[in-house]
Amino acid sequence: MAAAAPRRLSHDHWDRRAAALTGPAAGRSARYISISHLIETYGYLAVFLLVGAESLGIPLPGETALILAGTYAGHTHRLSPWLIFLVAAAAAVIGDNIGYWIGDKGGYRLARRYGPKVRLDEHKLKIARYLFDRYDDRVVRPREVRSRRHGGSRDDRGEWDCPGDTTDP
Repeated sequence: MAAAAPRRLSHDHWDRRAAALTGPAAGRSARYISISHLIETYGYLAVFLLVGAESLGIPLPGETALILAGTYAGHTHRLSPWLIFLVAAAAAVIGDNIGYWIGDKGGYRLARRYGPKVRLDEHKLKIARYLFDRYDDRVVRPREVRSRRHGGSRDDRGEWDCPGDTTDP
């Protein structure tokens, strides 16, 4: 006896399930954007924008979009997994660099100006400033800077060896 083909669920099925899981908003006309619909409609551009914006620091479902794009590529063969990989990698690097540039050029000023909109008040900023001032060489600085500061040198693999550093395997 031949095995039955797996049942494919339509997007309407998933949209109805997502609408049922919206909780208190279920009684109202809840509006949401389906990531699978974005991937179907815009393809690589949707992956680039979602992953890039997430790397920038905007809380968007970039990894979810990446998984859905891979699944969509596997089922429909309309997208190339290799191009999805390249687009996502480029978006992550570009988004991360833009986020770094924004933080470098206006970080503390922007946090003071727009922080209250995201519940970042002056007290939390003072705590963050204190922690970065006190522990930045453990948190922010690259390993090379810590190594040079504490008398380290390069080992035989060309990596920086920092005395007292326990991050090596």
